Parts: sequence; C-alpha cells; structure tokens
Amino acid sequence: MSGEVPILPAEGYKWNNLGELYQSFYRTYQGLSLKELIQHFKQMVGEWNGWINLLTEETLFIKDRRNWTKPYPENWTVAKFIHINSITPFKSFRSKIRKWKKIAQ
Repeated sequence: MSGEVPILPAEGYKWNNLGELYQSFYRTYQGLSLKELIQHFKQMVGEWNGWINLLTEETLFIKDRRNWTKPYPENWTVAKFIHINSITPFKSFRSKIRKWKKIAQ
C-alpha cells in the first residue's frame, strides 16, 4: 500500500537466510496444480507490471526516490529491488533444477 514501508526481504526473514523464505514459498503453493500455479503467476506478473507502469523513470532508477531504499547500498534503486525479488530467485532455482534433473535420470 502507498506510504507503507515494506519489510525486506519478507517479514520474519533476513537477507542471509533466503533458503527458509524459499521453503515457505514451497509450503504455501505446494497444494496447487500446475494450471493453478500458472494462473497465479500470470496474475502476479500483471500486478507487478501494473505497479511498475505507475512509477516514473526517476523513481525506478534514481537512488532514494523511495524512503525504504535509503538504508541499502548506493546502487539499490527501486529497479534493483524489483530485479532481486523477481528475477534473481530464478537463477538460483535454475541450478537446483539442473541438479535435480541429473539425479532423476
């Protein structure tokens, strides 16, 4: 919500303990079918895109345009947070999937 300060990376989790955050994600969505997961994913992508489209280039790419980015390193803009929370986890998951595929063969 506008004006609220987000709890990063998520309430109850620290940046150096993202493995537990990932596990909570798995527990949250483990009961959904592939079709339901895809539907939920598309909905979330739409919400993120809608939010991002409301932001100006300055808000996205200039440090400290949002108060909640101020405690973080110099290059942590809103765009950096979007990247970290949307794309970066998939890089980690990709290597885990490769390992799983090797074991499963």
